[in-house]
Amino acid sequence: MNRQIALNESWGEPQMEARATFLAAQALKLWPGPTAFSGKEGA
Repeated sequence: MNRQIALNESWGEPQMEARATFLAAQALKLWPGPTAFSGKEGA
């Protein structure tokens, strides 16, 4: 995870925003949000 950061010559706002976008995409792959349901389940 930190290797990608270390490879950058500089670490400023553009790099942080790119990193945040990358990490958000990775998180969505690992932990998708809840699925919608009709409310009838478990009733």
